[in-house]
Amino acid sequence: MILGTDGNYYGTTTFAGTSFGAVFKVTPDGTETILHAFAGFPTDGGVPVAGLVQATAEILYGSTEQGGPNNPGKRVSGCGTIFSIKPNGTTATLYSFGSAADEWYYVNGCNPTEKLLQGEDGTFYGTT
Repeated sequence: MILGTDGNYYGTTTFAGTSFGAVFKVTPDGTETILHAFAGFPTDGGVPVAGLVQATAEILYGSTEQGGPNNPGKRVSGCGTIFSIKPNGTTATLYSFGSAADEWYYVNGCNPTEKLLQGEDGTFYGTT
């Protein structure tokens, strides 16, 4: 979990009930709120194993190991995504790994599992 600039804690789970993971918030008094439950392939990311980073304007960023619309090699889980989420739960998929035209070789990566890092230039960096 990370401590957000708003004083709340934020984290991810790899699975949550019937979803493919979730982003949650815990207030200092211990109240937990699920901000986003991932639906997985083909409409959403899934299995966010790396945790979150916070950038400017209190926006949180993370990656999912699975999910997303791209399904190279006919994998059932998808290749993962990079997403943003605001403390109010507004979520956006920023990037989907893999390529719909790709066979088994992932020309732009697949299954990120490490936390994103933000460079001094504001750009996010990561590995797959």
